[in-house]
Amino acid sequence: MRLDRIGQLSEVMRALFAKEQREISAILERESDLRGKLVQLELQVSQNRDACLNNHQLHAVGAQLLWQGWTTRTHRQLNTELAQVMSEKLMAMGRVRLAFGRQQAVEMMQKAELKASRVRKSRKRDQTLVSP
Repeated sequence: MRLDRIGQLSEVMRALFAKEQREISAILERESDLRGKLVQLELQVSQNRDACLNNHQLHAVGAQLLWQGWTTRTHRQLNTELAQVMSEKLMAMGRVRLAFGRQQAVEMMQKAELKASRVRKSRKRDQTLVSP
């Protein structure tokens, strides 16, 4: 393959790899956000657990049961979203690895072609010097 074609292919592979990196970056950000929300929910639950035990008025109106139901639903929803994001991350990691491998392969081809081109030029120059 010619050096200019390999150069074009290398640019395309770099762009593809950069695109995949941006996509996985967004996924990692969503994962981090969801994990933060889960930690925040756990903190709220632990803080309110002590307050609810001593407050008999909350028991009387059923607020504690409503609170527990809400926290359970929210926890389940966040865990479901986190599982989906982690699944997306797994697929995106595969695409990033593939794009990186392709980029590396094209760069190796480019280096090999550049070296071969230099050898051809050197041989041609040597032949012109030796030829009468």
